Amino acid sequence: MPATKEQVNEACQAGRIIHLFCDFANKNKFLVIVQTDPLWLLVINTSIHPYIQRNAPLLACQVDIDCATHAFLDHDSHIDCSKIIDAIDLDRAQLILTHNISNAKGEVSNPVKTNIIQAVNGSPLLSDKEKAIISANLV
Repeated sequence: MPATKEQVNEACQAGRIIHLFCDFANKNKFLVIVQTDPLWLLVINTSIHPYIQRNAPLLACQVDIDCATHAFLDHDSHIDCSKIIDAIDLDRAQLILTHNISNAKGEVSNPVKTNIIQAVNGSPLLSDKEKAIISANLV
């Protein structure tokens, strides 16, 4: 049975986590919604890429997200807050969630949201406008 419009709208709010196929990674990824129009996402990764590990400003933009608090995760992971992913259209995400609402995984905990805001504000890759929008959406 398809999800209701209300369920899909609730799942597509800033601070929510969705699980979708990502062309850029060629696999399913957990994604944190930080803006809905347009749809801006942050990627959750299981490990930090070696390039980022060697780049202190980018490493500072990696936020830990624990599986104890976020039960959909199999293990502790990292949210890459250095850049926005805008490669997925909101309509596409909503259509996928309509047919499989289980791809909506829940909300980022408040402590992790606070850490995301701090990391986003330190990103050398985001504009001041992007930082302000993301911060406002997550408070």
